Amino acid sequence: MNNWAIKQPHSLFITYNGALEPLIQSQGIPYLRGLAEKGIKVSLLSYEKREYRRQKQEITRLEAELSRYGMKWYRLPYLAASPVAAIVSIVWGIFYSFYLVLTRRIGIVHARGYYPATMGFVLKLILRVRFIFDMRGFLADEYVDGNIIRENGIIFKLMKMMEKRLILSADEVVVLTEKAAEIVRDLPYVRGRKLSITVIPCCADLNKFRLIPAERRGELLKEYRLEDRFILLYAGSIGTWYKLGEMIDFFLALKQRVPKAHFLLLSNSEHNQIFEAMAGRHVNQEDFTIMKVPLDKVADFTSIAHSGVCLIKPTFSKKASSPTKVAECLACGRPIVINSGIGDSEQIIDGNRVGVVLNSFDQKAYNRAIGELLELIGEGDKLSKRCRETAKNSFSLNYGVGKYWEVYGRLLRSL
Repeated sequence: MNNWAIKQPHSLFITYNGALEPLIQSQGIPYLRGLAEKGIKVSLLSYEKREYRRQKQEITRLEAELSRYGMKWYRLPYLAASPVAAIVSIVWGIFYSFYLVLTRRIGIVHARGYYPATMGFVLKLILRVRFIFDMRGFLADEYVDGNIIRENGIIFKLMKMMEKRLILSADEVVVLTEKAAEIVRDLPYVRGRKLSITVIPCCADLNKFRLIPAERRGELLKEYRLEDRFILLYAGSIGTWYKLGEMIDFFLALKQRVPKAHFLLLSNSEHNQIFEAMAGRHVNQEDFTIMKVPLDKVADFTSIAHSGVCLIKPTFSKKASSPTKVAECLACGRPIVINSGIGDSEQIIDGNRVGVVLNSFDQKAYNRAIGELLELIGEGDKLSKRCRETAKNSFSLNYGVGKYWEVYGRLLRSL
């Protein structure tokens, strides 16, 4: 066994997403900073898309930020969204990771997602490093639910075979929800085995996501001519999983009850798709606003909303989902409307009375939810404090870093 490697409290965090992308900016780097502050030496390996590789100023800024925490950042180009490109990227990543492990004396490989986990699996097999499989979800099932591959087809079966190898070889498995942990523990090849599984949901930095001062809220409302509006907020991308049409239907039902309702959508892309969906449902242009805002401004606009909304296709794979939007909305003291079947969200939201859960997508369900939402909002500061407390207990960055530190602590004690 390569003891010199595994005895080092030095971690290589591998992500197939780019470090400059909003996802890793909010759900990767903050955790790594927290671990670095606790004494873990961290190296970051990411796959950067061409549009981000061109942002020289942002690259320099992030390198300097990571350097302040003693972190090194290594980059490989993201080739394309195709199976062949993925295979080439994985093979390339394995060789490059070998080099990093041997030259940086890395003892722990922390792989975010299945493609990086394939690299981690090979590194453990050959170099005997410790291996954290940060699953995020069930990739093969996501591909089926997204109509990318066929259930029980050859690709699905191969992916499930690989999933089995990754889970069984991992020293630690991290999932986003308790429901996902239950599913993993109930897999036939896991039953009866001692498998260390930790649940760490998508968290938010409560120092950044908070209710901003009333004066600042007033300035934003005035600037965007929303002073007298009841604002329903959606923040994030519009893609395969998000039920944009149903969110618009919910807004229209809300507008029947609250005539001054306004739909605020924060999205960095797909604006044409949103405009087309709005036009298809005959929503007046003065009743919605679509904006592209930087990550550090999302909290400000969340604070001016009365409620967030996040409706997602309730597929099997979404039992493993922990929407970042829920954490960020609650952190800003705002309730959220979500549908059932999405990770642990239903239990947390209903259990703490910090929002409303839809059990179906129809007018009757919308009207019931709107009545409950307006009743909650009528509580004023009591609701805001409850949302914030729920975020602190279940979704704070400190909570997430603490759980990752427990994972790392077990690995270091086992050396």
